[in-house]
Amino acid sequence: MSNAWEVFPNLCGLVLKAHKQAGTLGSDHNFDHDLRAAQYALMIAEDEMSGKLGAAAALCHSADRILQVLLDLDYNEEAPEDQVLTLLSNWLNAESFSDKEKEEIIHAVLNHTGPNRPEDSMTLVILKDADRLTCTDAENLMSAVRYFHDLPLLDPVHLLDDPKATYREPKSVFRSFVDKNDWIGDGLFAVRLSKAKGLMADRLKFFTFFLETVIRQRAELDLASYPFV
Repeated sequence: MSNAWEVFPNLCGLVLKAHKQAGTLGSDHNFDHDLRAAQYALMIAEDEMSGKLGAAAALCHSADRILQVLLDLDYNEEAPEDQVLTLLSNWLNAESFSDKEKEEIIHAVLNHTGPNRPEDSMTLVILKDADRLTCTDAENLMSAVRYFHDLPLLDPVHLLDDPKATYREPKSVFRSFVDKNDWIGDGLFAVRLSKAKGLMADRLKFFTFFLETVIRQRAELDLASYPFV
């Protein structure tokens, strides 16, 4: 398999430089996240060209997060699209993409957080799958604590069964790992490519083991059902 930094050395350099300027190297959407997503894109694509376009989109897909920091925006405040487009264009101009390829990459970057749609381009399918795989790597057990820094690590009363918990508001870091199961199967956020499905099934084994182990150990202490509310 080719490596993203060998296929797109100029693009990698510019994205890394932007992350350094924004001070996002220690964030949950850092350069390493983008690079791992790009590697996944090359792994799961069904053909070489699709993989390259998907990898380029993956390298670029934190552009809005970088601008959030540079513009001093809140985490849930969207970066101005015109500035996102300018940044993406500057990055992509460093490689020899055609105008059509640039347009497809940019469209994928701007739409990769949404649900699966039948009209998704192959570049967008690859980016969505690659990003979800990156967010299911075992090391996300650590990054989730930073991402959900304002939540308790674990809710001893509800554990995984808080009726008010959602994907966007999981109520605890522990509960947030359950939602990764939505990324396999036939749901709107499930990975779609064959290789991505196999990798996702493997990655989810770790989180299933972790969740089951925590609950088992609490049960051994007679605390699976909490005595205080």
